[in-house]
Amino acid sequence: MIKQLNEAKDLNVYKQLLKAFGDFTGQYVTGVGKVYRDMLEAGLKCVPKDKRAQDILALVLTDGSSKAVQDVLNVRLAELPITVRPIYKSANSKLTAFWKKGDKILDKVYDLLDLKGEGAKGEWTDEKGEKVELLALEGTEE
Repeated sequence: MIKQLNEAKDLNVYKQLLKAFGDFTGQYVTGVGKVYRDMLEAGLKCVPKDKRAQDILALVLTDGSSKAVQDVLNVRLAELPITVRPIYKSANSKLTAFWKKGDKILDKVYDLLDLKGEGAKGEWTDEKGEKVELLALEGTEE
């Protein structure tokens, strides 16, 4: 049952991505068309399996406008609203986590997507690439 719920959320985020990027591509002549085609080709595999990463994408895509597309492409994880920002505790402070895919340590919302459709698994890390445990969001259990 939980697997089916997660797959439904994956599909919902994927639909939001396709709608926002498809509408944007239809209105403007930009390089976004290539990103859109890559999403279509990768299919559902472009959506990360990580729940927090999905929540971030869902929040950024809520209005489905061209602003949502710009936010996916340009917003850094540290610029996200505190309600979804990936935060971990380090010694005496709370810091924004990075997204690590392979050997690359990344910090943009766009980096959460796997446009090659390889099913590359990402993980939350610190700036050195060491895996971290994210703090739970208020009012949720992760």
